[in-house]
Amino acid sequence: MFETRLREINDRLEGSRLAAVVGRDGLVVQSAGELTGADTEALAAELTSQLGSLASGQRELGGGDVEELSVTTGRHIVLVGSLSDDYYMMLVLDRGGAQGRARFELRRARLRLGPDLA
Repeated sequence: MFETRLREINDRLEGSRLAAVVGRDGLVVQSAGELTGADTEALAAELTSQLGSLASGQRELGGGDVEELSVTTGRHIVLVGSLSDDYYMMLVLDRGGAQGRARFELRRARLRLGPDLA
């Protein structure tokens, strides 16, 4: 359903390894690219779980909705952003990847893909 758009995003981002639409349950709906040496499904499940916990805490504190989570590891930069109430986009970049451009692509994907996921 979103394969072409995900492939375009992945190809546009310098250093990008993976672009994926992930459900709130942590299951990858569709992806483009390949993440070698890591379990994409496990990564998506873990990060969406963390994002859900952060969102719950922010609601309790009155901080508003959490729209994006960024994690930097020894090998990758992972960004997870909200597309709709039920879906996220996950981008995985090499450490030298264009993180600012990736954040822009997350916001752009929210506008382009979000209505299709509502």
